[in-house]
Amino acid sequence: MRGLIRFVTIKIESIRTFPKYCFTKAVMNKATEVKYISQLGKIGFLEYFPISLYLASRFLSIPHSVNRWLIYLVITVLTVRAVLLLQSLISYLIGKAIRSAGGDAAEVSTIRNFSWLLNGFLWIIAMLFVLANLGVNITSAVAGLGIGGIAIALATQGILGDLFSSVMILLDRPFRVGDTITTGDVTGTVEYIGIKTSRLRSVTGEEVIISNSDLTSSRIRNMKRMTERRVIVRIGVTYQTTPEQCKQIPEIVREIISSLDNTRFERAHFATFGEYALIFEIVYLVLSPEVFDQMETQQKVNLAIMKRFTKEGISFAYPTQTVYVEQEK
Repeated sequence: MRGLIRFVTIKIESIRTFPKYCFTKAVMNKATEVKYISQLGKIGFLEYFPISLYLASRFLSIPHSVNRWLIYLVITVLTVRAVLLLQSLISYLIGKAIRSAGGDAAEVSTIRNFSWLLNGFLWIIAMLFVLANLGVNITSAVAGLGIGGIAIALATQGILGDLFSSVMILLDRPFRVGDTITTGDVTGTVEYIGIKTSRLRSVTGEEVIISNSDLTSSRIRNMKRMTERRVIVRIGVTYQTTPEQCKQIPEIVREIISSLDNTRFERAHFATFGEYALIFEIVYLVLSPEVFDQMETQQKVNLAIMKRFTKEGISFAYPTQTVYVEQEK
């Protein structure tokens, strides 16, 4: 009897160490083995002795009640160990997500809150699993939880919507803290991403609080991810401008924009006949995402166009009205 238990115990110990070896070699390096797979190393006497005792009892004639309690004990031990291993894996993934967040306090707080919710969910499922295997009828309990869950969901559907929206923001990352975004009629810098709301600092200085569900259901323009800025300018010249001068204007604009650093000329065309002006449309790119660089370049282009038009005798148009007066004879 003692020899049999000792034999089974040795086998369980070898089975215990083999997954740790394989999983560590396949997934982890030596630096992260101790930190994130430590639960595998904690499998000890309290886990494998009940399993060894149960396996040894297969070769013995023992009372049915004792055998049943051994089964319950093994199920409970294995379930608790499985939950601890899953928590260890979650801790590893959470740590990886926190490192990818770059030390952002808001994202780290959100990630940790979700890990707490996930761990609580794991223990609830484990408890129901153990009770079901112990012979407890959990149907009514599950049904009660279902009805209670529906009632809670209906009462807190707005909060749950914001909660799931924050999950989508965390996973999809349409923006991060520090990004400048435009949503609806609000433009500002993201300062905080929470479970229910996110906070923006608008360009005029005030703090704007927006629910996460509103953010995920609206169009978001992320200015931080711009690599260049496109500028579209429409200018009007008087109807007294000759066709030869109109033909020169696109070339003049091309020369001015091409001569500047950090810009790329795209097009310039005589677009249409306006009510009081001949309309030209100019499009060029500022090779910088910064607003300051765009405005500096736009100012240089505008001043250069004014100087060149003055030199060429081309006049800018402004709203005018011609009145003809006839004298009755």
